[in-house]
This record gives sequence, C-alpha cells and structure tokens, in this order.
Amino acid sequence: RSRHHRDSVASPPPETTTHITLLETSDETWSKKGTDDLIHIWDKMKTHEKSKVHMNNVFSFSILGKLNIRTQLNSAYRNDLIKHNNQVDKNRYVLNKIINCIRFCGAFELALRGHDEKENSENRCIFKELVNFSAELDNELKVHIQSAKLFKGTSKTTQNELLECMLDVYHEEVKKEIANSPFVAVIADETTDVACEFQLVIIFRYLCKGQPVERFWRFYVPDGHDAKSIAACVLNVVNPLIDQNPNKLIAQSYDGASVMSGELNGVQKIIKETYPLANYVHCYAHQLNLIMTSACSVNKQARIFFHNLSGLCSFFSTSPQRTKILYEIVNRRLPRSSQTRWNFQSRGVHTVYENRKDLIEVMDNIESTSRDSSSINQASGYKLKLQDTNFVFWLSIFHKIMPHVEIVFNQLQKVCTDSVKVKNDLENFEAAIQTIREQMDSIIDEIERVQRETDEPARKKRQVEEGSKKREALEICDAVLSQIRTRFNFSGHLVASNLFVSEKFSVYKHQFPEAHLNDTCTQFSFLDKNRLKTELQVLYQREELSTTSGAVPLSILLNEEGLNCTFQETLKLLSILITIPMSTSEAERSFSMLKRIKTFLRNTMKEERLSALGMLSAEKHFVSGIENFNNKVDESSSTTSEDPNSEENEIDDESTDDKEDKGDLYYDREECSMQEYEVMKDNLLLYNHARLMSQDNHSKDYLVSIMFSHYDRNNNGNLEGPELNEISAQERLDTLSNGCSLGDMIQYDDTDHDGKLSINEFYVAFSKLYSVSVVSLDKALEVNQLSARVGDNVEIKCDVTGSPVPPIVWSRNNVNLATMNDEEVRVFGDGSLYLTRIQLQHAGNYTCHAQRNQDVVQTHVLTVHSEY
Repeated sequence: RSRHHRDSVASPPPETTTHITLLETSDETWSKKGTDDLIHIWDKMKTHEKSKVHMNNVFSFSILGKLNIRTQLNSAYRNDLIKHNNQVDKNRYVLNKIINCIRFCGAFELALRGHDEKENSENRCIFKELVNFSAELDNELKVHIQSAKLFKGTSKTTQNELLECMLDVYHEEVKKEIANSPFVAVIADETTDVACEFQLVIIFRYLCKGQPVERFWRFYVPDGHDAKSIAACVLNVVNPLIDQNPNKLIAQSYDGASVMSGELNGVQKIIKETYPLANYVHCYAHQLNLIMTSACSVNKQARIFFHNLSGLCSFFSTSPQRTKILYEIVNRRLPRSSQTRWNFQSRGVHTVYENRKDLIEVMDNIESTSRDSSSINQASGYKLKLQDTNFVFWLSIFHKIMPHVEIVFNQLQKVCTDSVKVKNDLENFEAAIQTIREQMDSIIDEIERVQRETDEPARKKRQVEEGSKKREALEICDAVLSQIRTRFNFSGHLVASNLFVSEKFSVYKHQFPEAHLNDTCTQFSFLDKNRLKTELQVLYQREELSTTSGAVPLSILLNEEGLNCTFQETLKLLSILITIPMSTSEAERSFSMLKRIKTFLRNTMKEERLSALGMLSAEKHFVSGIENFNNKVDESSSTTSEDPNSEENEIDDESTDDKEDKGDLYYDREECSMQEYEVMKDNLLLYNHARLMSQDNHSKDYLVSIMFSHYDRNNNGNLEGPELNEISAQERLDTLSNGCSLGDMIQYDDTDHDGKLSINEFYVAFSKLYSVSVVSLDKALEVNQLSARVGDNVEIKCDVTGSPVPPIVWSRNNVNLATMNDEEVRVFGDGSLYLTRIQLQHAGNYTCHAQRNQDVVQTHVLTVHSEY
C-alpha cells in the first residue's frame, strides 16, 4: 500500500502520509475497502510489495514533480546545470562577503561611498577598500573581483539594492514579532539629519519574549508638514502591521510640534479616530526642552530668541580660545548647543541671564584681542544682541517661566504617582503660570529697569511697546500650559503602575487599593474588573512576590511559572503598562531607540538608503540574531533583480537554509574560544585597515605597527589589559567576534605571562594569521599510497605546509573527521591523523588541506590487507 505500510498497522500514519498505491491500482483492498483479516495481514503485505502495481507506483512516486527522466539522463544538459550551479555557488560566496562588508560599515556608521571613486583616488570609499583588503585574505574573492565582468558587487546600484533587501528582511522579522505581541505602541518624531533634510522617524514598542523592545522601522518624508499628511504617513505604516485590529494599538507618542500632538486637530486626534485605545502619552525620550520649543513655535520673536541663544552657545563651544576668555571672565562655561532640535539645552537661558553683563565684557575682550576677522564679526554681533531690547525681554520672560516647567516635569516623572497627584501637580503649575500672567506688567517694568542700569546710557534703545510685548508674553504662557495639559492629559498608565509597586504589597494585602483599580478599569474598559481584583488580591498575599520589583520581572515570572491562564487579566494589564512608553524613567525602561537614531543622524553622511543604514546601526544586535540573515538577503535580492547567474535553474541538492553562513562578522555567544579569537584578529585587521590606512599598498607588518601605536595610549611600549578593554569599549570592537575583545589578547598571546603585550608579542599574534598564498604542497606528494594490516595502528602526516604552519582539516567522503566521535579515528593538534586497530572498513581515501584553503589538497589512499 505504501512505504509506511508496516508502521501503519501498529499506529496509523498522519493525514499527510502519501499512499503510493492510490496513484493507480485495480486492487481495492489497498486503495478503498481495506481488509479485516489481520491474522494474514503480514503475508498480504509481503505479496503486495512484490507485485508489479506496487513497484510501478513506487517508481512513479519517486520522480513525481521532478524533471523528465530523459532530461536527467542527458549528460550535456546535466553538465550545463552543474556548471551553472557551480557559478551560482561562487556568486553566493562572493555576495556573502560583500553583505558582511556592508553590515560592517553600517554597524560602525562608516560611510559606504567617498567623494572620489576613481582608481587612483586617495579618498575612496571605506566599503571598497574593505572589500579589496578582504580580497587580499581570500583568494576566491580576489579572483572574482579581478575577473568578473557581469557581477562585481561593489557598484553603487548593488549597494543600494542589498541595503534595501536587508531592510526588507529586517521588516519581515519585526512583523513576526509584532504579530505575536498582544499590544503595540507607535513612537514618531520629526527631526533633521546633519544635511538638514527633514525626516519623520517611526518606531514601534511592544513585548517580545516578555521583554519590552523598541524597533526602528524607517525614515519617511511626508507629503506635507500638516497634521493630515503626517497622520496619513503613520497610518499607512500601522494599518498593515496590526491586521485591522483596532484594540492592539494601545499608545501613541510624538514630539513637541503642535501639528503632532495637538489635542483637537493634531496627529494624535486623527490616529485615535481609527484606534480608540491609542491614547497619547508623553515619552521619556521627549525631554523638557521640547515643550519650550513647541511653545516658542507660536511666536516669531520667541523663535528668533532661541535660535540666537543656540548660536551664542555654539560660538564658545567651537573655539578653545573663546572658551578660555569666557572662563577667565565669567568663571563658567556656556552649555554646549546641539545640532538636533530635540536636544536644545534649556540651561543656556539661566546661564546667559545670570551672566549677561559679563558676557558683554567677554565680547569686548574678543573684539580687542582677537586677530581672527570671523571671531571679531561674530563677537560684535552677539554683543549687540546681548544689549538688544527684544533679546533681553525674552531672556527675562523665559527665566521666569522655565523653573516652574522644570518642577512640574520632574514631579510628573516620578515612578510612584496617581491621578490625584498628577491633577494637583498640574493645578499648581497652572497657578504658578497664572501668577506670572497677572504680574506681567511689573515684570516688564523690572526688565526695563535692569536694562537701563546695565546698558550704556549713550546707547539709543527702541521704546518697548508694552502692549505688544505683554500680548506676546501671555501667548507664550498659554502655549506652555497647553503643552503640559496635552502631554499629561492621559495618566491612566501612571495610576495603573501603582498596583504593581512591590514595596506596597504588604499594605495592599490589608487595604486593597480600590481607587487605583477603579481608575485603571475606567481607563482600560476592556479589563475584567472583578477577575483582576481577585488576581491582585492573591498576588498581594504571596510572600514570594514581595521582592519582585517592576512590571517586567513580574510579567516574566508569571509566564515562566505557567500562570498565564490563571492570571490572565493581570498579565494583560502588565503587557499594557510595559508596552506604553512611560513618562517615568524606570531602570527596566531606561533605553530609547529615539536617542540611538538621534546619534546616528548626527554622525552619518547623507545616503540614499538612510533607513537601511539607520537599521544596521541602531539594530545591529537584533540583526545579528536573525538566523541565516545573509542567506535571506540573498533570497530577497534574487526576487528583485534579473541576474544572468540567477538561481532559476539551480539543482536543489540542498536547501539554502541548511547551508552554513560563512564569514559572518556578527555573533551572539559569550565564550571567547580560540577559533573566535582568530576571527576577531582577522576582522580587527579589516577594521583598522579601513580606519588607519590611506593606501592599500602597505604590508601587513606596517598595519600591525600602526595598530600597536594606536592602542598604546600611555606610550609606555606595552599594551595592558585595562588599556585594551577601554579601547575595545570606546570603539565598540565587541561586534567583531563572538564574545572576544582586545583584552583577550593577554590570555592568548602573552607568551612571557607578565600581564601585558610587548611589540614583539603583538607582531607574533598577527603573524599567526595566514593567507591562501603561503600554503603549498609538493606536486609529487599530492597522492600518497599507504598499506596496513587489520589490527595495525597507523599515523598519517599531512604534507600541506605554510609559513606559519596552517591548521589542517582531515576529511573522508566529505565528512570532517575531527567532528566524528570515533575513538579509532582521531585528529591531533599537530595536523596528523591517527587510526587505531584498523579494520577492513577503514580502507579508502583520506584527504587533508589547510583550514582556510581547500584548493591545495593531499589525498592518502589507504589499502587494508586481511590477516590471512
């Protein structure tokens, strides 16, 4: 009946079992009716297996879905396919190396393209130099680059396509995680890169394996800067990801722009019309200065003031000479200004206000002592600005407002809070701002009095239009109030977090927090209040949970103990709290993808594939954990391009998923093994060649000497463990291998065991690395004939040599003998193969080659004779 015939008697095969005889048979016993004569079932099965019908069906099944058998027997066609597939394998190998080079540049935020790509250029791109240097260590890659006519893999078009494919593979993995998460929050921010290009960055926050993660999605350029355009951009991304489940999007968080977070017509209002549970929350990544920046956007003069203030701070931070004069006169430094809007330093307002008179003196000093025309011009301009009526007015107004903003911001950032406290804090803040509004006339009079006392009497100042100034100041006060109210309008997640403060469990088990529970269930109406209360009462009674601090550890504990069904409402609420970008800075949530993206935008060159490069930089650890990432990029690229060497006719000898990912530069294991240590040194050469070498015609010894000088920070002629570990952390060299760092060089290459590396030890460490060009084998020794008798012990030496001696790999029938758990066949560290108590089955061919060069191979033919 089938190949599974005998097993089917004891236990019926699954539904997917193929019944071969069903293909074509006239015997209904095996195809339709079956048999109830179980006594003679085995005899019937044996008879059926010998029948022509069964054998014909087995043969038909074996070639089902395959190429025509006559085509397979055609030797010319078969040879063409083999030749084609060999070329595909070579292209795959080269593509894997190129993908690794792109990933390397992306992880370390190195520009892929330079300003001059000509062959004789001294400012070529790091990517091409990295590929060329890799080719010096890999003969197959070198031959490909020198001889390939159709596909080299280093062109701008290829880079862009591979980057886009990497982003596609990354997006598919993120989609899987979002599909498996109960809730998701969207975080969006408007920002600019160093080239002043407007970007909208979108980030998703959700639970993955019990831990909160923030995944960068990509950069977008909306059709416009209005709320409708930005909301449409966000919805186009969100809708396909959450599969039309309106309750899955639990929160939304944006920056301080009024078009983003406006309560009535902003983006958050438009998003909430589609996703009613997506409450707008203030994210800890959006700092206090964003509120001030947003408030200033409603008034032209206030915007001009903050730009001038930022320029004043930059004027000193970019020049050591100016900073020295500032320090001598004022005895303090101005806060450094940032190029990105979300990092505006509010401390500059207080510093300039308190030292305005001294700063005018500093500008006079620079005018009289500096010989730089640019410094003199700027100093003169800022001196006039510090004496300008408008500048002084806004400086004094914001000096009055900002302390109250800081106070309410810090109060609302506390971990332990509740709806009553949030309301009281906001009321106190409104009262303070209202006091400033009522005292605006006296504040303006005080500003004019101070200015008359500090400025030169001979200076002609414009008369302050008190009515106009007062209206503008009141407008700013109203804008600050509106921002605070909008950002903290939803506080349900802050209240709900109080239910899981472990320090209060001992109090809660005697006095249940009914008010917190009521507020929580009001905000999240889909929760089962009665069941949630019962579950919380049980949790408060358990002494084991009294030391569990935070929502994340408690959620992980309940899931690991298999209590997800018993405490389903509790876990649902915990998932909500962990997913929502909290305004508090709990230790378990003190990371921010926005901050990493900000750093990337401030340091990267302008690239066409900015989203893909941002992903490689900010999500390099996540990418390193994607199984067979390079193979998936290869598959993605094959579906989007028409390569003359495509895999369209490839013989499917083995699945690409089963192939080894060769030469991967990224790892996620912990121990530093000898093999990983050698990989780290290889990649260290690549990395430093790209950073430190201006030309590629220097020897490896010269590069190693440059590296030693670079790492010898204290110039004592030795490299010490703490020194190497500090460099490894600063330059993020932990991504060069699996768990190995520069400090491990002390463990492996400190030959005199004095706890440090001398220049000679450093040279020896890298001299152990070899390339394919140094491996050799005498032509006469390519085939070695050996004979032995049954029961003998034989040692076989490999004659493949090199300088230094390379590690040797022994194989038989394409199986690495070192990986076999056979006591009779052993490979020793000196490269020799030892066979113990030889039997007849040990006869055959044994091959050996260098670990990194499979082109130079020696074959040993062993003949085994019987004792008789």
